[in-house]
Amino acid sequence: MPHLKLDYLHCPNCRRRVAPSWSPYRIGPGIRTCRYCSVRFRDGSKEWPDMTGTERLNYAVPPAVWLLIAFEILLPATGFFQAVKRQRPDLDEVLVPLAVIVLTLAVQFMRCVVEIAASKRRVRRLVRPGYAPPLE
Repeated sequence: MPHLKLDYLHCPNCRRRVAPSWSPYRIGPGIRTCRYCSVRFRDGSKEWPDMTGTERLNYAVPPAVWLLIAFEILLPATGFFQAVKRQRPDLDEVLVPLAVIVLTLAVQFMRCVVEIAASKRRVRRLVRPGYAPPLE
């Protein structure tokens, strides 16, 4: 069952919430600076090229987004069947929820595309072409 809660990253120094995320995986250089106390700490994030296929999938399409996709399929279908049953098809009952869910998914995917592109730029800038990334 997908979890619908936000995962929060907490600063180890001041214990405040630093970064919310729908996904259990984070993309980034691995070090974050707390905006409250300015302490730098490891946040467990990875760059896009260093992630496994499963991590990439769970980052791009977190469990909460899978639930939205299911609603995108089921909600318009139930509205359509109710409209047919009443003998008067009302497209507003079908199209408005569909539009809201599609816009939500579009924002999620655009955010992912921007963060993935930034991750690839960071890796290209830090690692010279032709060399393997450093081992940890």
